[in-house]
Amino acid sequence: MGSGIPLGHSAAYEFLVNSFSQGKASHAYLFLGPKGVGKTALTEQALKYLWCQATTNKPCGDCSTCRQVSSRSYPDLCWITRLEGKQDISIDQVRELKAFTNLASLAAGFRAVVIEAAENLTTEASNALLKVLEEPLGKTVFFLTASEAKQLLPTVRSRCFIMHLGLVPTDEIKRFLVQTYKKSATRASELAHLVGGRPGVAVALAGDDEELERRHSLAERYLELWHQPSWPAWQAWFNQELTSSDDSRGRTLIEAQKWLAIWLEIGRDLILVKLKLSSFVRYQTLLDKLELAVKHVTLSELLKAVRLIMQARHKLASNANIRLTLEWLTLTLSAKA
Repeated sequence: MGSGIPLGHSAAYEFLVNSFSQGKASHAYLFLGPKGVGKTALTEQALKYLWCQATTNKPCGDCSTCRQVSSRSYPDLCWITRLEGKQDISIDQVRELKAFTNLASLAAGFRAVVIEAAENLTTEASNALLKVLEEPLGKTVFFLTASEAKQLLPTVRSRCFIMHLGLVPTDEIKRFLVQTYKKSATRASELAHLVGGRPGVAVALAGDDEELERRHSLAERYLELWHQPSWPAWQAWFNQELTSSDDSRGRTLIEAQKWLAIWLEIGRDLILVKLKLSSFVRYQTLLDKLELAVKHVTLSELLKAVRLIMQARHKLASNANIRLTLEWLTLTLSAKA
């Protein structure tokens, strides 16, 4: 999001800056919050402040150090995340991290280790990380990000200073999109509602019209289920979607999870409309279709549908067959609709 205070998290950022300035930094921080809420942006800005070459108005965002932090190439920075095509952060990655912490700082200052989406650590990797956290080394600072505390080992959590990052107000995200991305007020409002308080998602969608269109397409398809619950018609679309997808889309676990996440969002919107809370709906551009969809269904049926989607997500998280899980879900939803 560029230089400056991370959107919606000024208090957390100022706390970190003051800690660094006063020499009271913790040896390990854990940023907790929903995916896309700004955990990575906060981490990046804190590191830029820590190492920025400017003497005033830090971080400048333009010096070589700030640019290296953005590209994850600063020599005193080790940034760990799940490798492409992998479901977990492996113990081998943590071993590389440990080797990094044993090296001397090239700039004779703070060194930093970032573990992005630490909930993806395997049990073995978590235990290996715990040993490193139990023996903090001098000026090495750890930054972990995660969506939920319960997804991390309690012993890992206990060795970190935990900071909770909440959802950002819709109006604040709207202003940001207008000022930074020059979006029209209408478009900015649409995106701000859609992302549900997550500025990172807003930034991603602001420059990706194709992904935005895809989200709406999947949301509309879910709405059609309530008008045309015929399984054969639904299955025809479903099979076409799978067979036309390449390995980087519908057949992969990550893409399947994205698919279900969108259906969960639209399921939530249906419930809100049923409860006469339309102002909180994310898919504001589909409001007419949402209202039409809930006319002949009960709140109980809508809640059951959401629970089915959550069950499908749990199945995928438990390594269930992707195609069979999605087929089970669509067949069961068709029966419920």
